[in-house]
Amino acid sequence: MKKIILPLVLSAMIVLACFDYSSALTLKKKSLRKTVEEMQLQVAAGAKKSARTDATLADIGADMDVMRQDLTTLSGMIEEKAFDMEQMREAVELLSEVMQTLEERIKILETPSEEALEKEATAALKRAEESKAQTELIAEIKTALAALTVRVDAIDGINEDNETDAQESIDPTPEYTKGLDLVRKKKDYTKALVVFKDFLSKNPEHDLADNARYWIGEIHYVRGEYEKAILEFNKVIKNYKDGDKVAAAILKQGYSFEKLGSKKEAGMLLNKIIKKYPDSPEAKMAREHLKKAAKEAKKEKKKKEKEEKKKEKTIKINKKTTKPAKTLESVKATKPVKATKSEEASKPEEAAPKKSSDKKVSKPVKATLEKVSELVKAIKPDKAVKPVKAAEPVKAAKPVKAAKPVKASEPVKASGAK
Repeated sequence: MKKIILPLVLSAMIVLACFDYSSALTLKKKSLRKTVEEMQLQVAAGAKKSARTDATLADIGADMDVMRQDLTTLSGMIEEKAFDMEQMREAVELLSEVMQTLEERIKILETPSEEALEKEATAALKRAEESKAQTELIAEIKTALAALTVRVDAIDGINEDNETDAQESIDPTPEYTKGLDLVRKKKDYTKALVVFKDFLSKNPEHDLADNARYWIGEIHYVRGEYEKAILEFNKVIKNYKDGDKVAAAILKQGYSFEKLGSKKEAGMLLNKIIKKYPDSPEAKMAREHLKKAAKEAKKEKKKKEKEEKKKEKTIKINKKTTKPAKTLESVKATKPVKATKSEEASKPEEAAPKKSSDKKVSKPVKATLEKVSELVKAIKPDKAVKPVKAAEPVKAAKPVKAAKPVKASEPVKASGAK
């Protein structure tokens, strides 16, 4: 009876273990489905959140555009105020320079009324320094200058014999025309530079002095000596403010700054020409130049954006191409090398059943086997009951795979129901 009961108990335990294993698998499937559904819900929630974030980002972008517009308007107002301040400063400088020239002329004349004129000039300067409002300062200086010029003209009429007419007898215009011919026709800039410098040294107060100084700056500009050109054009702007070359000097000064890379200063100078000399040909040239510069800046931005996009694409392509190369190398490394027929023949036959047993025997089957062995020990079999060792071949457990379909175990339930 014991021999009959033991196999029945073993088979029943194995069937129960298989049933438990199948039920565990079904539970795992249910849990996996639940996790998948939860992940889908999380993805949907994330999509909603991303839509909300996109809307908030769009609102932020609109606010940023408004802020940029406000900043541009404020910067324009600041530039206008700065321009007005520069005009006021230039007016004050002009008046001070006129005062200095008048004082020098009075000293040269050396008339008895020199002391009185000096006293009046110093008094006017003191009054100008003491006045707080710039408008009152300029008005007072203008009145003082008018009085001084009248007196100086009177002194010049009295002392005409003291002045020499040597410079008036010599006409310096041929030297100036020679310099122009060297620049325009012959394009011999070195000789032209020497001629214009000689002209200025001999005739510093001539009507064409501002033109000569302008052409010196133009020669430096053509040569690519932009820093020297800026200095020469600045002399034209400061020393000959009433001349007809001031607008052209400011224009070329702006071009020189642009060539040196300082585009902000160039834009300020060109806008200055447009505001100060709106109907001049230099103002038209400045407007056209600013339009071209704006177009070029837009083109450069587009080029940079295209280059950045190309770089991003190349980086993505490189990443995609490098990933499969690594996987191929790993696959090649993990591929098993096919053994030759001689090696297969030399392999021991015991290795095959070990692999099959390792694959077929699962954890629940091992647990049932351990329980069966414990039951056998509890029964205390006689010497004839040695099939416990014979039960070791169950490790191979060939019928374990066949036992996967749980439907075959339905008759067991029917027998237990009675």
